[in-house]
Amino acid sequence: MGYEVEITPLEQQAVFDIRTARPIIDDCLFRLDVGGPFEKDRIAGTNGLQILKLGPRRALIKSTLSNETQIEEKLNSALADARQTSVVNLSDMYLGIRIAGTDAAEVLAHAIPIDFHEFPPGGGTATAIFSLSAIVSHKSDRSYSVYVDRSYFDYVWRRINLCGLKSVPLGAGKPLGQSGNFYNLVEKVYQT
Repeated sequence: MGYEVEITPLEQQAVFDIRTARPIIDDCLFRLDVGGPFEKDRIAGTNGLQILKLGPRRALIKSTLSNETQIEEKLNSALADARQTSVVNLSDMYLGIRIAGTDAAEVLAHAIPIDFHEFPPGGGTATAIFSLSAIVSHKSDRSYSVYVDRSYFDYVWRRINLCGLKSVPLGAGKPLGQSGNFYNLVEKVYQT
């Protein structure tokens, strides 16, 4: 019996990372004409874009993959004269996992060092999942998205699915490792 949670892969998204050497990220976002001001660690949506300000020197912009070229052109033209500013297309780097359900926060608490009781809906942050770099966003009361480096996606996918399993009783009277129950469940998760 597992937690009440649904774990699903997300479609690939267009993701751009804006970094500045000086604390001028608000100015950069203003030049993009996407509204603002933006709060740190909060997701704001405007014109089909989701903007996550990660501090005074960094922001992520996310949208559908079909808008990737338009967003890249807009970023390059709006920030062409911005000194010490970097815009990097991360669309091919990140893949996402959606964790939703009554126990979503409890499952993620096994993997991510965040107090999910203090992580409000609309919040987002750069953190770690299983000691790997990740971007986490709290979509709604019981729904979260986790974006990880594509090369670690399978590893994180399997581990987060294992976190979604509650402890399984091992065979009564059998030494640890001789009961097939736990290992059968692990093998089932790895086959997905």
